[in-house]
Amino acid sequence: MQNETCCVHMRALSATLLPSIGSCLSAVAVRKLQEPWYTGLQKPKHTLPDCCSGHIKTIVYSGIGFASYLVYKEGNGCEGPAKVPLILYGTHLAVNLSWQPAYLYLKNLDFGCCAISVVTATGVLVAHAFYKIEKKAAYLFAPYLLYLCYNTCHMFSLRKLNKNAIQ
Repeated sequence: MQNETCCVHMRALSATLLPSIGSCLSAVAVRKLQEPWYTGLQKPKHTLPDCCSGHIKTIVYSGIGFASYLVYKEGNGCEGPAKVPLILYGTHLAVNLSWQPAYLYLKNLDFGCCAISVVTATGVLVAHAFYKIEKKAAYLFAPYLLYLCYNTCHMFSLRKLNKNAIQ
């Protein structure tokens, strides 16, 4: 019984931490790719200070990670009705963690706008799929979806302010 409880806690903890760990790895690539192109762009007034971004991501990513655990638990793992929502979640997570390094590498704001739009749309799809399995999981997605909406607005504002920037 104690081993089973420990295993359940480890699954919950692992699922909760996975998106934040992925974000940290993505941030390493982003930091290297920002200079000098991104730092030289004109930023919108609503740009978050660098010190806030990591904290916000940790909070919202922990929420979606735990949401994935709830769906896994309530949907009988990857063999039950949670299979498709969890595959969608994994795909969404991969796209989310790769869009920013990709657009910075390409130095292309149009690509960044398209990519963050796809990330936001798939985030909404995942939340909807999670809702069908476990409503609490979808509610845990709400702050994350708000953060994605902010990032989408920020990216489009960045493109508008820097329409003459070399791409």
